[in-house]
Amino acid sequence: MSNHGLRFAIESSIREAMRRSHEYVTVEHLLFALTFEKVASDVIESCGGDKEAIQTDLEALFEAVSYTHLTLH
Repeated sequence: MSNHGLRFAIESSIREAMRRSHEYVTVEHLLFALTFEKVASDVIESCGGDKEAIQTDLEALFEAVSYTHLTLH
């Protein structure tokens, strides 16, 4: 993966967490972003993974779990 691809994935995971009003960026956000990056998605598929299924499962997780429950005082 190139520096550009890595930067894309990291920035996309941050944007995804922000879009969902999640307080933290998690490995799930990063995995979700990687499914949209060409080299990473090719690796996922070459290892037998189904990127669409991963995306669907992560969407369901994001809807079911609240990452905003922690607040700093």
